[in-house]
Amino acid sequence: MPTHDNLTGLPNRVFFHQYFTKSLKKAKTAERILYVLFIDLDGFKEINDTLGHDSGDIVLKTVAEILLKCVGTWGKVSRLGGDEFAIIIDKIDASEDINTFCNRIVSDIASPIDLGKNEVQVTASIGISIYPKDSDNMSELIKKADDAMYNAKKTEKK
Repeated sequence: MPTHDNLTGLPNRVFFHQYFTKSLKKAKTAERILYVLFIDLDGFKEINDTLGHDSGDIVLKTVAEILLKCVGTWGKVSRLGGDEFAIIIDKIDASEDINTFCNRIVSDIASPIDLGKNEVQVTASIGISIYPKDSDNMSELIKKADDAMYNAKKTEKK
């Protein structure tokens, strides 16, 4: 079964679950914090609908590059499908605050993206769950991060 997304080259949902399982086990053994971030692009469908799927593909590739740059060696970025990404942070610098980190991701994604004839700006909604604070169960951590992302999306629209 393939473990990487053809468009972005990022690990896919299959890899995400495999990596998460290993990372959670290590976090439990080492008694370390593990962050799960779910990211969804706001207004992405409109880009595909108005500018075409080729433009949407450029946006997805650009966002993938931004996420990889932001995460660096702190964890792993995956594309879950469509315009949804997930990040497992298992090695965060002690001086870094997770909220500051997420704000930097949102800010970097919001930078204009050059599509040749057009330039677009996308925003992102991020949901976070934290092991062990939110749960010690992978399914619950995923659900809580996903729920937090949708709550962030709703809150931003108000």
